[in-house]
Amino acid sequence: MIKNFIILALLTIISIFGWAMFQEIKSADVPTPPLIQALVVKQLPELRDSETQESLAKQTPLLLNIDSDYESLIVQLRDAGYDESLLRQIMLAMINRDHLLLEANAAKNPYWKPANKDPEEKLTKQITWEADRRQQLLDLFGSAIVDEALFEDIFKPLNDRLAFLSSEKQIKLYELHRRDEAKSQNLFSGGFTQESREDLQAQRQNLQRQIAELLGTTETFEYQMRESRLANRMRQGLNDFDYSEQEFREIFALRQENEGADFSRLSNRADLRAQRENSEARIQDFLGPSRYQEYARSQDPAYRSLQSIGERYGNSTAEINEIYSISRDASDQISQLRDSNSLNQEERQQRMGEIHQESFDKIERIAGKQTAESVKENSRRMGFARHFRPGG
Repeated sequence: MIKNFIILALLTIISIFGWAMFQEIKSADVPTPPLIQALVVKQLPELRDSETQESLAKQTPLLLNIDSDYESLIVQLRDAGYDESLLRQIMLAMINRDHLLLEANAAKNPYWKPANKDPEEKLTKQITWEADRRQQLLDLFGSAIVDEALFEDIFKPLNDRLAFLSSEKQIKLYELHRRDEAKSQNLFSGGFTQESREDLQAQRQNLQRQIAELLGTTETFEYQMRESRLANRMRQGLNDFDYSEQEFREIFALRQENEGADFSRLSNRADLRAQRENSEARIQDFLGPSRYQEYARSQDPAYRSLQSIGERYGNSTAEINEIYSISRDASDQISQLRDSNSLNQEERQQRMGEIHQESFDKIERIAGKQTAESVKENSRRMGFARHFRPGG
């Protein structure tokens, strides 16, 4: 059903082009190229009066046979003086149309048999068709077409974020990601087993190796700075940190060296903590104490939650920053108490309760009762966890 709709849309586009050219030629009193006349007659039945048909029949034997004679149509469009951009749009629409017509005429799967749902096989057919279409366009218009904005989606599918890559590398990288996605679908088609998860991890590592081999060291770094999990995490967490492009690049490089661009170097929580502590120490050295404090705060989900509370109850940024400092201080004190042997369990619980109450009294004096109550209710959700709750 969708294919039929697409075919109809393409036919409509070609009809519009044909009608526009027909009207332009008519008004300019320029002889209509035979293949363009054929296009108009084929797509717009209302123009098929007997006089027009007879005239066109005398001019060309190719009247209704324009499906694959792309070169002849291009010659006639150029001879008629049509804009090259419009000409190329027509040819692209025709190439797409002819492909969809072939697909529509292909043998259909009987309704009583299971359809072939192998995503890898389906993708391979699509990629083969896309390569054929690119070659057709290159044969018709030459290599300069690769850099035309009109054909960016075809020759530079990743240009929005990876414009530094050549057309060839963009196409190959795009295919690698699509094949990886299709393989992932196949891996889990039989269920989410431990074996399939291990296979997926191995597949992800193989994808990273393939990307590195394709791009080389310098372009791989640029790619990871735009597309990796680490880069996405950083962008999401730096909304409240006023940073420059160079600072982003430096921080990314430090974290990538320690943690890996896709956290592939981290095998367990202990490794994660160690690597993150190493990263944070080096970032602090790079930014300096004051800038690092702003950076660290922006990375903390608890701070973003406090901002949301502050927006709801009308608190200023300065008040939220102060609340955050109080909350972190209380959390640190409670952590130290948990690790201390100077008090017994009952005394420790009592002191934790006191720290907890003192912190909320301070918050209420700074930001009001509603904000303080909200911070108290949301303390676990904000990441302060058990450190910042009544009774510890």
